[in-house]
Amino acid sequence: PSPMSGSRKTPRTRTKSKRRTKSKSRKARNTPSRPAPSQEKFSFTHLLDDTNHLKRPRIASTPTPSKRKVTTVSKFLVAVGTLNPMKCDAVSCAVKDVFPDAYSEQKISVVPMENSVSGINEQPVGLAETLQGARNRISHKKKGAPSDVSVGIENGIVELGPGSNLWIDLAVVVLKTSVGEFISTSAGVQFPSEFVEQARAEGFESTTVGSVIARRCSEVSKTNPHCYLTKGYVQRKQLVQNAVKTALCQWQQAEEIRFNKGDSPGPTRKRAKTERKTERKK
Repeated sequence: PSPMSGSRKTPRTRTKSKRRTKSKSRKARNTPSRPAPSQEKFSFTHLLDDTNHLKRPRIASTPTPSKRKVTTVSKFLVAVGTLNPMKCDAVSCAVKDVFPDAYSEQKISVVPMENSVSGINEQPVGLAETLQGARNRISHKKKGAPSDVSVGIENGIVELGPGSNLWIDLAVVVLKTSVGEFISTSAGVQFPSEFVEQARAEGFESTTVGSVIARRCSEVSKTNPHCYLTKGYVQRKQLVQNAVKTALCQWQQAEEIRFNKGDSPGPTRKRAKTERKTERKK
């Protein structure tokens, strides 16, 4: 009818709502039910999976009771060739920086090594003697000691050029793994030549330059003169921590290269394989 006829349109709101509800119910009937998502968990079978800048951790489906269980690494041990709390704390901080997730989940443990001696002078002079002292600290590890990685740290003074009378103190870090040996050094702090000459006169066999500086200044620690010489801005622990972190990252990269090439697995994979064998025997 035309608008002039005076009749009105009947409201269709009710019929439309019915049609909508019917269409929704038809869609609900025709839509197949979605399968339940499969339960998955992360299997940290390699220490390199803990880092974000390298490959991500593999995802292993949770097996049924009839299948073999996925075995994860329980603990990764890092042995430090010293009982010095400063060095052990520096290694712990470096491991925490490189492997934050595994460290927070207590999958990595840093343990000191007893009876670790450098076998060199009390004050090492030159890179060769300092490197030998760091290697000796981890070479005296007892047989059967439960550790995957060993860390040796030794500080020594190095002359910048023969006859220059310019001396810096730095730390040499030796990281011994199943892949090989990785070496790094810390940043150097210059030691005044007058203290070096006095320690030489007394004998490097029993006198360090740090002890000479501590005798001159009562507020100086003989094991940490770096803080005094840098006006409190640089601690020896920071220098050692960065050197250990550098060695750990070098080892990390070498493990990643070997894994991509398909070579033999790293220490953590070997441990996981051994644990699976023992479970089968039980």
